[in-house]
Amino acid sequence: MALMLCVASTTRLLPCRMRGVNFVIVKSPGDRVNGPGVWPNQLRWLDVSDRTCSFPGCGKNLYAKGFCKGHYQQTIDGRKLKPLRPKRNFQDVVFRNNEGNKHCVRCDEWLPEDYFGEKEGHADGLYMWCRRCQADDRKGLPITRRWELMELQEGGCQGCGFVFSIHGGKGNTYYIDHDHRCCPGNTGNCGNCIRGLLCGSCNKSDVLAS
Repeated sequence: MALMLCVASTTRLLPCRMRGVNFVIVKSPGDRVNGPGVWPNQLRWLDVSDRTCSFPGCGKNLYAKGFCKGHYQQTIDGRKLKPLRPKRNFQDVVFRNNEGNKHCVRCDEWLPEDYFGEKEGHADGLYMWCRRCQADDRKGLPITRRWELMELQEGGCQGCGFVFSIHGGKGNTYYIDHDHRCCPGNTGNCGNCIRGLLCGSCNKSDVLAS
């Protein structure tokens, strides 16, 4: 089905449907935006089926300001742009593999259910991301950066070489070290000042500070 663009001016985008055809009304802020307020002789139609979100790798239909609806909402909320979470149906959420493990949609691993935090309102009562991925996200570590650092450090601490268990318990997993001169505190970081992954002992001694 072709996506059409209904153009009255070039300042505002509104998704609409008419006679089974998807299109977008582009109106100026001073004009009426309801269907009855748009006269046919005010509009012209363009095929914009190749117009997609400008966020790298997104591919969703254009909504406003060069973005799809999801990424446009991120800009409205003042959030850092990031890939949208894939929509999952009920069967995807409750499905378990032969070992009874749940799929983490961020790291793409099958893990025991106790590796996931509880989430009221979800079909299975658990988060879509495992605890490790949730912690990484709060600290500003993208999954691709995690894989890159784990490969670069051969799966071990950058300070002493201790081999991590990514989803292991306290004392057996990694800590994200970043430059505190860039992002003070321990609540998170910008993602650009991450220096490496450390074990608990090296993280306390701050061996990468120099």
